[in-house]
Amino acid sequence: MASITIPAGAAALLDPLSRKINSYCRPRLEPVARKIGERLAPRAVEERGEDVPTAMRGTPEIFFHKHIDNSRLVRVVDPRRAREMMQFAAACALLFVFAMVYAWQHFSAIEYGYKIETARSQVETLSEQNNQLRLEQAALRDPQRIDQMARNLGMIAPQVGQVVGLEPAVDGPAAQMARAGSPSAAVAP
Repeated sequence: MASITIPAGAAALLDPLSRKINSYCRPRLEPVARKIGERLAPRAVEERGEDVPTAMRGTPEIFFHKHIDNSRLVRVVDPRRAREMMQFAAACALLFVFAMVYAWQHFSAIEYGYKIETARSQVETLSEQNNQLRLEQAALRDPQRIDQMARNLGMIAPQVGQVVGLEPAVDGPAAQMARAGSPSAAVAP
């Protein structure tokens, strides 16, 4: 007779449904297991060529497929677990935000560094151009050069009295401008 042994600790874990299944299936399976054991036992002993104890002759291992239908099960919502998951999600979101702010700040600093370096090179280039233009302006304003060009064009130096100044002549105190902070800042006409 085939027997199913359950360890002592595991028997306490079986739920009532599995007990009912075992009590229903065991009487129906024992005759089948006995017949299989009687058929296979002489062959197994002959193949091994040794003396096998009688208890092991007729106990083949049989595994049964058990179909489990969980379609009617409803998950019970655990508020503590839901709160823990929300706290974990909030912590992950906060960590993600901090990482994104750090990355944004880091890449902005790199970008501004490149912009500053570009601006410095432009300032250097423009400063060099400014110096070149000042030198060119000084060369073009040279009185000897202007005099030489004027002579080449057929011009001659002006005669005395031929040059008329555009600025008015200075006539005493009326031409003086008022200064801020002086006691006679305003002069009435």
